[in-house]
Amino acid sequence: MVNENRAFPEKGCCGICNGRDHSLQLKFSDRRILRCRSCGIIFSDLIWDRHRIRQLYETPDFFGGDYWQWNGYSALDVLDFPAYDSALLAAKVLLGGTGRLLDVGCGLGGFLARSLAMRFVTEGTDVSEYASRIIEQRIGIAIHLGELPSLHLADGTYDVVSSWDTLEHVLDPRAMLLEMHRLVRPGGVLILRTINEDTVLTATANALYRIGIASAAARMHEPYHLYYWTRPLLSRLLTECGFTPRVRFDCEIHCGRLGLNKAGRFAMTVMYRTQALLNREFMQLLVASAG
Repeated sequence: MVNENRAFPEKGCCGICNGRDHSLQLKFSDRRILRCRSCGIIFSDLIWDRHRIRQLYETPDFFGGDYWQWNGYSALDVLDFPAYDSALLAAKVLLGGTGRLLDVGCGLGGFLARSLAMRFVTEGTDVSEYASRIIEQRIGIAIHLGELPSLHLADGTYDVVSSWDTLEHVLDPRAMLLEMHRLVRPGGVLILRTINEDTVLTATANALYRIGIASAAARMHEPYHLYYWTRPLLSRLLTECGFTPRVRFDCEIHCGRLGLNKAGRFAMTVMYRTQALLNREFMQLLVASAG
């Protein structure tokens, strides 16, 4: 989702507010993590061109390992079921029932399958031809293939528009949210999950970076993640794009997704419980209404 008229971070420009004054947070061999002094957003200056993006997301490699091991559902879908169900039930309450749902960046279709099971009329979008083939095989629906603005879907078509773990990947998050607002009807619902940068885990990784141990911070800031949100920054951007946050279900990435041994899973469980007590979970899951 690229705004061709916008100067991006490689030109010293924040992709959210166009600010050009930033501070250096982290520096890796291939990218820097910067904080915009104007709007506060944390972003990567590693900008992926369209060919490189498609090369990443249109191959099985991005969805490898445990992601593509299933018996009806993938292993990771099962871990995400509680979050899927919480968001869909909240949407049903706000809508007074079900309706037509569009999942943007639908990946292998876990949320699509769950929304179908809860009687939503479901569609999805993704840039990955590989994901499209898997979804058609898996749940028998054809998705809209391509970047969201290029699909030219009609205004106000959907009762629910959702995006799971996608906003941090796109070059122009504001443009994506504005397009999602155009597609959802007035009074409709947005379901959005993305990264929360303000966590104990991230703070610990960044502290290790400052004493010369960079591996944890690099893992927390993957090369394909371009933006990192705090709760206030995400809420503000949603409001600016026409949404009113209604319900928050902040959550963690399940330890089973991290490929850790028994000791590592125990350590992460302790960290997660600490973050929950401090109200600083790693993933932000918001349900908002469209004005």
